[in-house]
Amino acid sequence: ISETASANFSEMAISNDEKQIAVVYKGDIFIGKADDKEAKRLLRITSDASQDQNPIFSNDGKAIYFLNNSNGQHDIFKAFAVDSLPLFLSQNISLELILKTSQNEQKLSLSKDNKTLWFQRSLGDLISFNLATKKEKIWLTGWNLGTYTFSPDERFLAYSLQDNQFNEDEQRKYEEKED
Repeated sequence: ISETASANFSEMAISNDEKQIAVVYKGDIFIGKADDKEAKRLLRITSDASQDQNPIFSNDGKAIYFLNNSNGQHDIFKAFAVDSLPLFLSQNISLELILKTSQNEQKLSLSKDNKTLWFQRSLGDLISFNLATKKEKIWLTGWNLGTYTFSPDERFLAYSLQDNQFNEDEQRKYEEKED
């Protein structure tokens, strides 16, 4: 980025090892070294007319997942370095479409083992998507899913879900079953 852009970053993500940072600037995703205080080098990961959002790093920092609306609604993509360099240093980044549906996906999160993507579909369904088998499971159905998060050991899922009586916060045990 050749202009001062800090006021225009719409989203930001930091890798688990705190060495990489991803920002969304004018609808595109850029990655850089997290401790570069002057942000002298940000690598542009995406560059098309569509809007990218919700970047999240894989837990090993080798990939970044994000949402892209190039198909008329938000689908899930993955960017990864083809070489062995960290993303922010690589000159060979590949993009992969992970999941394309006719509905909007949003609010991405990734399991600690990098095997399952979690996201909200449409207004309120909470979905898990196994990255190896490409199978999805609906955990919650609703018309207005709020936020969701997992306990540190990923055994419990906490979420807020609006019902017809307004807000209701719940906690549910999470156990991934092999299909």
